Order: sequence, then C-alpha cells, then structure tokens
Amino acid sequence: MTNHWNYFLALEADFGVLSRYVEISQQNYPTYSIEIAKLLMAATQECDVLLKQLSGLTSGNEQDYRTALLLSMPNITKIGIKHIASGIEVRPYSSWSSSPATTPTWWTANNKVKHERHNKFGQANIENLLGAFFGLYVANLIFHKDDLDKLVIPKYFEPIIDNNVISIKSNVFPPSYRSYTFKLS
Repeated sequence: MTNHWNYFLALEADFGVLSRYVEISQQNYPTYSIEIAKLLMAATQECDVLLKQLSGLTSGNEQDYRTALLLSMPNITKIGIKHIASGIEVRPYSSWSSSPATTPTWWTANNKVKHERHNKFGQANIENLLGAFFGLYVANLIFHKDDLDKLVIPKYFEPIIDNNVISIKSNVFPPSYRSYTFKLS
C-alpha cells in the first residue's frame, strides 16, 4: 500500500514550492504563513494516521501511540532526518525519550494552530513544519521499511545514517530508489 508514501511525496512537492519563496534555514524558523499552516496540519494529520497504524491501535492520540511504539520500537527516538539543502538535522521523536516523555513541539504547534489559530498562528512556522515533515518521513520509512527499494526517494529529505539505528541496506538502479535496514528495538 503506497498511498501514504505517495501522499508524503505530494506534500513534499508543495514543500519544495514553498522553499522557492522562503529559504529553509534556522534564521527563518520563526517565519509563518497560511501555506506553512496548511502544510503543517496536513503533514501532522498524516503522521497521526501512520502512527496509529504502526502502534496497532484503532483509536487514540499521540500519547497512546507514543506508549505503544516505545514498547515495540524504542529506537524511533534516535532516527534523524536531514533537510538536504540546508543541512538541518532533527530527530523528530527525541522528546519521547526525555524523562518524562513529552509530545514533540511540532505536534503541539499543529494542535495550537488547528484549535487556537486566532492567537497561536505564529506556531505555523518553518521550525514546526520541518519537525512535522521529519516526523512524517520517519513514520513512512518505518511503515514501508520492507518495500523502500521499490519507492521513489524524497527530493528534499533523507535519513541520517547511523549504523546503530539505520543503515543503507542496498542501493539499486535507478539511484532514486534505496533500501535501508532499521534497528527499531
């Protein structure tokens, strides 16, 4: 089932258009807009869908997914993603390994923008958008881990290779396809 992957690629294409107007950089982390809000909410909602499936739950919220996923794949907190052009690297679920575990800031920002846009619209910013995209990419990588060599890789993002958690299993032809090995527990 590749509809989740294809949806991510469609969102990533929109991200690419946005990056033609707003440079993706740490200096622009506070930049916010309607387009960023739209992408933040779409990416986080898709992340919600995938995390629910990965956790095996039929309903729940981020805390429920976190609890279930940390039991089955504790290394999810160590998976990092890189925005290729800027070199920005983030581990989108690292807050799950803090004590106590907390909701990622980008997830909270999405909820604030969704429910309190009248006074929290500034949270629809580049920093939170990157977190949401990185989180969605991690969820997709895990969801599709056995079929990655058949899927087109994203244009703007790549996993951070850390042989303790993620490594390249094989490069295949054409080079836009790649397979990874994951150590999730």
